[in-house]
Amino acid sequence: MSTVPHMSERRNTGQSQLSSINTSLRAESKNPSQQSFGNTLPFQSGTPGNFTQHEETGGYFSPGTMRDYDTINQRPPPHQPTKSLLSYALPNAVASVKDGWQGTSSSGAVVSGLLAGVASQLLGTFTDADISPSGAKGIIVATCYAAIFLNINATIGSFVLIDRLGELGFEAARLDMLGRLDQLELVGHNHSQVNQLLKEFGAGRMWKYMLIHWLVTFYLGILSLIISVLTYVLLTEGTAIQAVMCVLVGVTLVPTTVFILFGGRSRNARKKVDVSQSKVTI
Repeated sequence: MSTVPHMSERRNTGQSQLSSINTSLRAESKNPSQQSFGNTLPFQSGTPGNFTQHEETGGYFSPGTMRDYDTINQRPPPHQPTKSLLSYALPNAVASVKDGWQGTSSSGAVVSGLLAGVASQLLGTFTDADISPSGAKGIIVATCYAAIFLNINATIGSFVLIDRLGELGFEAARLDMLGRLDQLELVGHNHSQVNQLLKEFGAGRMWKYMLIHWLVTFYLGILSLIISVLTYVLLTEGTAIQAVMCVLVGVTLVPTTVFILFGGRSRNARKKVDVSQSKVTI
C-alpha cells in the first residue's frame, strides 16, 4: 500500500515537468529573440542574469557553451570598400607626364595648323615667281607641298594623341579594377622612359609609335618649310640677305635638333628605375 502514493508522486512530478517544457516552448515561439541550441540556455535581450558577457562583441552566453556561442553569434565581416571606375585617380607622377604631353600636343596642333596655312600661302608666291634654273624652282615647290601635307598630318596626329591621353584615366581605372596595376609595384617593371609609364597605365601598345610618328611629321613639316624659304632666298636675294638667313637657320635648327635627339633626358633618367623600390600610391 505504501508504494502506490510513491508512484503517484512520480507521475505528478513528470506531468509538471512536461507542462513546464511546453510552457517554455510556447514562450520561445512567441518571442523570436530567445533561442535554444542544444544544451545552451535561451539568449535573453534584457538583463543578463546567469549569462556571461563576451568581451569582444558584448553579447551574452551561457557558461560552458562558448563553442555554441561562437557558432551561432558570429557577426558579419566589416564592410570592405570596392573599387570604382568613378573614384580612381591617377598617381601624381603619371598625371604629371600625362598633363605635359597633353599640353604639348595641344600646342603642336595649333602650330602645325598655322604652318600649313603659311605654306599654302607661300606656294602661290613660289609658283608665280620667275626662278631660274627651273630645277631649283621645282625643289622649292616640292618642299612647300611637303610642308603643307606634313603639317596637316602633324595636326591630325596631335588630335589623336590628345584623344588617347583623355582616355588614360578610364583605361587606368579599368586596369586597376582588374588588379593589373597592383602588380606594377610588386613585380617591379623597369621603366627607362616616361612614355613606358604611360603605356603601363593604359595608353596602349601603339603609344610610343604614335608619339614618334607625330614628332617626326611635326619636325619634318617645319624643316620642309624652312628649306623652301631658304632656297627661295638663296636664288632671288642678294649676298647679305643670304648670309643673314643662313646664320638664322643654323642658329634655329642646330640647337633644337641636338636637344630633340640627344638632350631630351638627363643622365639619371636614362637609368632603369625599379618601380617596386618606390612608393607608388595607386
